Amino acid sequence: MYYPISIGLDVHLNSISASAINVETGEVTHHWFDGADTKGLVKWILSLGQRAQAVYESGFCGFALKRILDSAGIPCKIAAISKLARPAGDRVKTDKRDATFLARQLAVGNIISVHVPTLEREGMRDLSRALDIVREKLVAAKLRVVQTHYRYRLRYCGKTKNAWTIKWTSWATSLKMPSTGAQLAYDFHIAEALRLIDEKKRLEHLIHDWCGDESIRRTVAALTAIKGISKTAAFCLITEIGEFSRFSKGSGFSSFLGLVPSENSSGDTIRRGNITKTGNEHVRKTLIESAWCYARIKTPYKKTPEGVGPRVSAIAHKANTRLFEKRKQMAGVKKPCVINAAIARELACWVWSVAVAAESENTMQR
Repeated sequence: MYYPISIGLDVHLNSISASAINVETGEVTHHWFDGADTKGLVKWILSLGQRAQAVYESGFCGFALKRILDSAGIPCKIAAISKLARPAGDRVKTDKRDATFLARQLAVGNIISVHVPTLEREGMRDLSRALDIVREKLVAAKLRVVQTHYRYRLRYCGKTKNAWTIKWTSWATSLKMPSTGAQLAYDFHIAEALRLIDEKKRLEHLIHDWCGDESIRRTVAALTAIKGISKTAAFCLITEIGEFSRFSKGSGFSSFLGLVPSENSSGDTIRRGNITKTGNEHVRKTLIESAWCYARIKTPYKKTPEGVGPRVSAIAHKANTRLFEKRKQMAGVKKPCVINAAIARELACWVWSVAVAAESENTMQR
């Protein structure tokens, strides 16, 4: 649809700077709004008297403003910051100039939009990210406890050397430090670690319950047919990506996650470096962790979860066999972390293939 008015919004917590460009006349109009005055923004856009579309950059402001504008009949896009081509010589940055820049990019069709999830799917994504936060805090808390043992030369003498087992935890909680201050600090650290362990288990339980939701149940089952993909990993993939079919190829999906090698080639010279690490960090991290599974397994076989169709099951079995054999071939040739990145890149392509097939089956069953 043709929109004669393009509106760029520079959105902050306490302010919104708006610039409207009339595509036909080239006239530029500026206005400033309080961050909470979304009604005033909608009223101003509607007062322009012609069909208008708006855009603002992706960031901490989320999707709430887009939903407000869409409900008012004003189409709104959220621009991917990494895809905005800014002039190299532009050294002056103000809210007004940023809003005008976005409006001009929208007018000429240079905006690449981010995927906007539904409210329910966004809430599910928040739950998955909460688990990531707890995991990161738990790793740090456990490290602080173990470092205390190292400083005071305290060593567990049980049959197993594995930390944080039931017996190890019982031993760790009964330790006495050589000073009162050290004891108080140690009690705090180990209590924090035990609390985070319980929080992690609680969130994982909640996510497993959500995996039974009808909207994602079949896709979760399909993804867990791939070795290394647990229910929590499948939940993360689904809530972060949304519809896998929006990617035309698996290679495009792995590129979106930043799992492809960087490149700086010119003429006859080809230079490839480390993976780009762009795109969705949560999904990339999940696939990297899942790929380590292939360094430990001794067989590619995995029992097909209940509810998975024959087509999806065949793709998942092919993926497991292919990744297992590739890991064996690369073992000893390159560094383990390099091998794992290569496995994760191909794993991303297989995840895309399985998810698209599952989404296709879900559509047919409806």
